[in-house]
Amino acid sequence: MSQPEIRFKSDRIDAYLREHLAPDENVLWVAEKCRATAEMKTLYALHLIFVLFGWSMIALTPISQTFLAMWQSLSLFSVIALMIAIVWLLESTVSIWCILRTNRFAYAVTDRRLIILNDFFPHTIRSVPPDEIEYVAVQTIDGNKGSIFLRPFGIIFHDMPRLLRRLMPRKIMNASDIHTAVKHLNALLAQKQKNVAKQEQLAQSEQGETSKPPDTGEEKAARQGLFRTWG
Repeated sequence: MSQPEIRFKSDRIDAYLREHLAPDENVLWVAEKCRATAEMKTLYALHLIFVLFGWSMIALTPISQTFLAMWQSLSLFSVIALMIAIVWLLESTVSIWCILRTNRFAYAVTDRRLIILNDFFPHTIRSVPPDEIEYVAVQTIDGNKGSIFLRPFGIIFHDMPRLLRRLMPRKIMNASDIHTAVKHLNALLAQKQKNVAKQEQLAQSEQGETSKPPDTGEEKAARQGLFRTWG
């Protein structure tokens, strides 16, 4: 008897998940409306304070006069001023968006990866394959509810490739039925370890072949059937 298909309660986020699944990929566990952990909320608050401090420096200090002068000069400096304003506006938008969505994380574990989503517009999604899982550590809150950590936590404010780590951290935060998720994540970690062991074994065999001393002329001839020895 086949088991019922596992889906999100939210049709919108479930449809968004299905759009990003492979044809033969199976969903094993889901959780939605999960809130961010304390360290992530602290990170979001610190980033907002940092952005507000920057705006206050521009608006309440002589920097504002310099900024306006650069803007009115209609030269290269005005372009620089525009770029600074755009970057700071984006930082502000990201900071506010992170705070608004702190209770809107959603997670799905499939037979291939962990998928992190959110149901707050604009929808974002992040895939965590087995290669990115370093360990599976559980922090329970109330019985079967808690968080699952897969990698060390790091605070990064800038660097665009790492911006996604701040927006969609590679862990499961404050979800229900975490022991089921742990079981499937451990299976993914075991798959990674198996693949690593296979690659190491293959590399050792290739290294052994390259370190083997070259054949002598007699050995080559004997292998080719051109030379025979008699007792």
